Amino acid sequence: MKNKDKNSQQFIAESRQREKEIEKIFNMTGYMVCIASIAGYFLRINESFVETLGYSKEELLSRPYIDFIHPDDKQKTIDIVREKLEQGAKVIGFENRYICKDGKHKWLSWTSHPVIEEGITYAITYDITKRKKALEALRENEERYRRVVQDQTEFIVRWQPGGIITFVNDSYCRYFGTSPVKMLGNSFFPLISEDSYELVMAKIRSITAKNPVAVGEHRVLRPDGSIGWNQWTDRGFFDKKGKTIEYQSVGRDITERKNMEQEQKMHLEFENLLRNISARFIDIPSNSVDDEIIQAIKMMVLFLDVDRGGFIRVLPGEGEFKVTHLWAKEGIEELTELINSSFLKKPSWLTQRISKGEVFKFSDPQEIPRQALSEKKFFLKQGVKSQITIPLKVGEEVLGALGFVSLHSNRHWSKKISKGYDWPVRCLSMFLGELRLQKP
Repeated sequence: MKNKDKNSQQFIAESRQREKEIEKIFNMTGYMVCIASIAGYFLRINESFVETLGYSKEELLSRPYIDFIHPDDKQKTIDIVREKLEQGAKVIGFENRYICKDGKHKWLSWTSHPVIEEGITYAITYDITKRKKALEALRENEERYRRVVQDQTEFIVRWQPGGIITFVNDSYCRYFGTSPVKMLGNSFFPLISEDSYELVMAKIRSITAKNPVAVGEHRVLRPDGSIGWNQWTDRGFFDKKGKTIEYQSVGRDITERKNMEQEQKMHLEFENLLRNISARFIDIPSNSVDDEIIQAIKMMVLFLDVDRGGFIRVLPGEGEFKVTHLWAKEGIEELTELINSSFLKKPSWLTQRISKGEVFKFSDPQEIPRQALSEKKFFLKQGVKSQITIPLKVGEEVLGALGFVSLHSNRHWSKKISKGYDWPVRCLSMFLGELRLQKP
């Protein structure tokens, strides 16, 4: 009887401890995480809901969540969810606006996993208000930009077949750092970047007497050696037999817009990566945690176009470091055992950096400091051209690190790029926290 009571007390204590750890993970993600009834109420929410929307937990749990949705988005949200449920979707993704305590609204991006038989849904959402505002600002800027272009002096060129220039205006010359004297009688083809050359030639071939105008965008070589983007409208002039006499082209620089589009594309791709990893994390069985971590690493390796990635984990209670999960592209050695038996086996310069929560990166092994001699020898021997190691932290506690290496290029790890890894690092922190629960 005493043993039975003792076992019951132990079970209760372990259950309470597990609940505390689950609550910790629930609140450490940085995202808004909830469990809701399909009937229309939040059953459990983390602190991010309170911080993002400004309501207390009691307010959010006591009212139907439809009350908090922006009036213009309520029916749309209902229709999307109903349609997805009828289709038997396992994961539902959508965006809508929520009204905050102060009367303002915020855009939220939702990934939910309904469990019909239990009458509940698990969901992760995050605030995309800044992205929405940035998109709106981008549209407004593009509209203003188009209006300004109508009033500004654009590039004007007249040229014969073969690209031989017969006229250029001053704006063109300033942009390309040349003069009319240097350009007249010469071809402008050398100013087209090599990877855009065939594209431009195809556009020129498409200009005929029946279709005399073509519009296209391509990259050009600037005087300082940099690559710029131009948009050109080309018009052909033909004789009575349809033979090309001359072309006139009007162009403008669109480098800034292209860079903004590329930056926005990268942000969207990061968000899609985050959504995919988050969706995989929802309600996964304990025996699948390791596989999901490997899959998450694989997704990031492919997205970042590096060759190998993995977890360097701090072993609980031992203070030692060990690679526990790793994925490498086909034909690339994993080297898990070799890494663990080298500079991770004992305290080293790199493990000290990880313990302090510091990012370690290099674009060339020669950048590695002298104090990291063993690490430098290892990376040089294995042909690593660039590497980045990012600590994984929950609060102030360092659980390990996430590392990527490139064997094929000297990657430049800028501060902006490093900061962009916050999203996948947070997701993998969730994975690591779940792993810690399953494997104490």
